[in-house]
Amino acid sequence: MKTALIVGSGSTVREEYALASRHEPHAGVIGVNWGGLVAEPDILFGNHARMLVERIAPDIERHWGRRRFELHTTPLEFETDYAREVGLIMWPKAYRKHVGSGVCAALAARLMGFERVVLVGCPHRGPYDAGRGAYADNRGPKHDWGAGVREAGRRNMDAGLRDVVPELKGFATSTSGMTAELLGRPAWAERIDDENHAHAI
Repeated sequence: MKTALIVGSGSTVREEYALASRHEPHAGVIGVNWGGLVAEPDILFGNHARMLVERIAPDIERHWGRRRFELHTTPLEFETDYAREVGLIMWPKAYRKHVGSGVCAALAARLMGFERVVLVGCPHRGPYDAGRGAYADNRGPKHDWGAGVREAGRRNMDAGLRDVVPELKGFATSTSGMTAELLGRPAWAERIDDENHAHAI
């Protein structure tokens, strides 16, 4: 497959995926964490190896009634041994600090051999507030980080994304949010009102 849709869990991901799948019907699907609930993934990807194996993958498998996806990760350093033990496919060179899983998935997709990717529902916009994604209401972590921590997290995530843009420019585009502003949108993408995206995945 030459193209991959990297499906995250931004608040308008269903609208974005409906549009993307019409224009890219033959693209592979890389589901990022619970973004795998939106489109059945060929690859299920996450930075948090233990959560991916023990919580997310079982949810995705139950949702689709089967598991035809591979599990891929850019494991955090303290989870590398665990990821190796359970047989995850690892892309350590795709990990970047202060960058969300969707962007790491794009970096990994390049290493996998895809020619281009489209980030769908990966806006990287708004305060980085774990647990506020489209599917986090009853699945993802819920923390009250406090305004100061959220603001610091947002600044770190925004800076992290800007740092990685040179590696992704010309390879990745996006359908919404800050990723679309910095990486560009696919030629077919309509402008989606993404000002209310809250989850910087």
